[in-house]
Amino acid sequence: MLGFLVDLTLTMDTLFYLVLSRGQKAMKIGLVNRALRIYKARKAPVHASIRAWADGWGTFSHLDASVVINKIADIINEHSVKPEHWETRDEVMDECWMALDALRETET
Repeated sequence: MLGFLVDLTLTMDTLFYLVLSRGQKAMKIGLVNRALRIYKARKAPVHASIRAWADGWGTFSHLDASVVINKIADIINEHSVKPEHWETRDEVMDECWMALDALRETET
């Protein structure tokens, strides 16, 4: 569940950045697909951070909601879009939704 929340938030963060960087007001399918591809390529270190933290949990430490919420915020902040590290370039955008199998292709 923790991984899903972080993945969803960081994918939306990427999408938000793509929309803002292009100055577009309308959401395009191609931008959603691009955000999914970009996050998929960045996902491994995010999940490594989550696993490292979860492996260090004590027996009941995961029951303290504030600890979990703070860690989620830390991981999201650490891996969120940093515009100074991004290069924006125009790419051909698909106007069809990306297939779920394309997203799962290289997942571990």
